[in-house]
Amino acid sequence: NFFRLHCHYHCKTVLLILTVGAVTALSAVSPSHNNVVILGGSGRIGTAIATHLIRRSSALPSSTGKIILVGRNPEQGQQSVQEVRDAASEFSSDGNLFEVEFQSISDVWDSKQLSPLFHDAAAVIHTAGPYHNRYPIPLRTAIETNVPVYVDVSDPLPYLDSSLELNEDAISSGTKALIAAGAFPGMSNLMAMEAAGSLPPGCQIIDSGFNYFTAGLGGSGDVNLYITNLGFGDDMPQYEKGRLNYFKALTGKLLGQVDFFTDAESIMAKRVGSQQVFSWPFPEAATVARELKITGRSHAAMGTAPEVW
Repeated sequence: NFFRLHCHYHCKTVLLILTVGAVTALSAVSPSHNNVVILGGSGRIGTAIATHLIRRSSALPSSTGKIILVGRNPEQGQQSVQEVRDAASEFSSDGNLFEVEFQSISDVWDSKQLSPLFHDAAAVIHTAGPYHNRYPIPLRTAIETNVPVYVDVSDPLPYLDSSLELNEDAISSGTKALIAAGAFPGMSNLMAMEAAGSLPPGCQIIDSGFNYFTAGLGGSGDVNLYITNLGFGDDMPQYEKGRLNYFKALTGKLLGQVDFFTDAESIMAKRVGSQQVFSWPFPEAATVARELKITGRSHAAMGTAPEVW
């Protein structure tokens, strides 16, 4: 049997909550004292993660520790600390007292500035993109300082490949690393692999495709627009006849309309409907295709509201 795997994903806002690995660290690594370091902690995603960590950790027995928001701007950082404290106040209890503080550094890509922050960390969550034309220094530093759990929202394929090259070092240091852990890539990849895993044994995936539609920017407008434009300058990774190729002319190309529904009477048909999508170099066009050993072609594309932001 042969199947073509296509995932249509609708994201109303670009707000990524990355807490699975960090909550695991809070509950298992050190029950008496746990610090979580959030790079990009004063941003929209960073403060949401901090609030969610406190909410989730309220179910843990007698956990204490610090949530350390890390960024460049001290004034914005203190505002973020207060935002998290206000939002999380209803979830805190006497047995679960998490301090929230801000640490200012000039460069989150400088291991000398990161190392002192990572030494007592149960988990590091890296949201300070963009990751374009970067080397995974925060991950390497987390490995070198034996941080038990590391999570990021990286997406460029070269960055991910560089991160995967650190796998043996991570095993040796005891660091569990979850990379590209956003909505797309991230959740979308898991959905695709779960769909493929539900097929009968012996099935071969021919093609894999990802189509996304995002309405709104979730308060992270400037950064998202910047990242979108950076992507337009990259080659598009795409499988053709089971082999990975890179296409310069394909990135940003309008691919046509996609139906983000399977039933014309469904709520998705009414709320999202059919949308124009354009090609963008999402890494899952390569990574998922590689894991599934597809024999045909892959693609990844996105539509936005407002159109092309």
